[in-house]
Amino acid sequence: MHLFLENIAKSYIELWKGTWRKVDNAKYAITNTDWEDIGSACVAANKTLPSIFGKRIRNIHTDYSAWTAEVYSIFILVTGPIVMRDRWSNQAYYHNFMRFSEIFKGVISHQLSGKSLKDLHQHCLLWVQEYETCVYSGSMMISVYINMLSH
Repeated sequence: MHLFLENIAKSYIELWKGTWRKVDNAKYAITNTDWEDIGSACVAANKTLPSIFGKRIRNIHTDYSAWTAEVYSIFILVTGPIVMRDRWSNQAYYHNFMRFSEIFKGVISHQLSGKSLKDLHQHCLLWVQEYETCVYSGSMMISVYINMLSH
């Protein structure tokens, strides 16, 4: 769980914000104006999310450092797929994020058969390939975590 939430999800967001290890992220960075909108949308979503989902989401733009694994999971599964849509000029980045979201849904599933486990593994491998194609570009971005995910 923490591989997904505290490592990959956190690194993904830092990469999109331009704060991940001083990497040149111009092609997939999201503008500051968009981050303001995303942060406001995350906070506004709290009004419509049942409390059983977990903690309230803090503003990802102004209060991101206080996020916990629980908040990352809500973002990945519920709010992120909505608020991150159309934030990149290349939709491959959004598609890669959505594949990550689907993998996480599978990981937290309480019912995994042998076939669904194999399918989930294949989904992980596809995600890694897509990530390497559209984001990785030969640098060391999240590569250790991605390597762990593919095993």
